[in-house]
Amino acid sequence: MVDVRIILSALWIALMLVFLLGDVIRIFAGDFTAGELAGRQAAPWMWLLIAAIMLTPIGMIVLSLVPPSPATLHSRLGRSGPNRRAALCTRPRCGR
Repeated sequence: MVDVRIILSALWIALMLVFLLGDVIRIFAGDFTAGELAGRQAAPWMWLLIAAIMLTPIGMIVLSLVPPSPATLHSRLGRSGPNRRAALCTRPRCGR
């Protein structure tokens, strides 16, 4: 079975591609005028909001792939005693 984190990142990538496809189709259809949104001049805060919306999927892809899964983290933190240092280490030989 495929890891849930891989599925989530694939869904976020699909959302980014939908954003990109919508933008490209709009440009090629001739509905695009640089610096305008809905026929009005775009304010700087609008561009910042658009950038935040476009950066959200990128951040979610990174957050779904980079950190360890909660189940793995809790299983490592639950160990105690002399093996705790080895349990928290992710490299093959750092606990020895």
